[in-house]
Amino acid sequence: MCRSSVTLFYGLWVKTWSLVFAARAHEKIQPPLLALDLIIARRRSGKLVVEEQETRTTARDLPEEVWELIKQEIIDEAIHQEEEEAFELYRCSSCKFALGENWETALAKVEGPSSCSPNREKELEDVWTDWRDLRCDDCAEWIRSWFGEIEWMGSERKVETITALLAPHGLRLASRSTFCAHDQQWPRFDELSGLALPLHSSAGGSYPSSESEARGYEHERCGSGVLEFSPLALSLPSNAELRFRRLISTYRLEPEDPTSSTITSTLLRNLSPDQGSSGGHTRAEEGDNEAFAKDEARWMLCCFSSACF
Repeated sequence: MCRSSVTLFYGLWVKTWSLVFAARAHEKIQPPLLALDLIIARRRSGKLVVEEQETRTTARDLPEEVWELIKQEIIDEAIHQEEEEAFELYRCSSCKFALGENWETALAKVEGPSSCSPNREKELEDVWTDWRDLRCDDCAEWIRSWFGEIEWMGSERKVETITALLAPHGLRLASRSTFCAHDQQWPRFDELSGLALPLHSSAGGSYPSSESEARGYEHERCGSGVLEFSPLALSLPSNAELRFRRLISTYRLEPEDPTSSTITSTLLRNLSPDQGSSGGHTRAEEGDNEAFAKDEARWMLCCFSSACF
């Protein structure tokens, strides 16, 4: 059986690993973030009460920008900690040693057969230190030997954690499925997740999409499905762009653009000059040369398919 689904959503794509780290961090730092939000809210309303202090400047006197900087510092540190914990799990012993870890400690987790030969001479510039660049072949082989594929979205718990991060920003996942431009690349650090404005289907389901299944032999009829969109579903809230920008900047997400082409209308190109608007050129008039920025939300049509069994 083969299964495929098509989803239309307004949003953008981010590296799945950046989304997972941000969601884990968000879950762990909820108490201090809620406390800071309460301080900011009370200060804004003039109801912030503080104990008497000997210094001239009290918590009441600090501007709101300072409290926001404190919040951002907490978030940044929590995300960094999540990345470091994952590095500790997935780095090879040679990279750990090159970064100053004791050799015996670096080899502590190496048990049983492995094709990764420890290298005490590895240069620091060859060490894996950035999730955007898996530059160490030994680390890739270490992951292959001990972990198989990294399942960034492999459990319901992970999806719930991500949902908790997105919901306060008025966003959700476009689909539980992830997008990989290079299916043969391994490990899949290029895996992408779609972030979208929430939509709801009258047929139910958390991720409105048209799904179909193919069964039997080639001459048998394949499954198909059709959805219609109400005008309200295609109406964007006034703060749509702000939702995405705030989430990406606050939680340091890594946007990407996997789109292969842009769908435009030929209508405006066919209008005579006196029929066109008197304003500036539109994207359709200018052609497809003016691409969307990778962190710019837009309507997208995405297809996911599974292997046939």
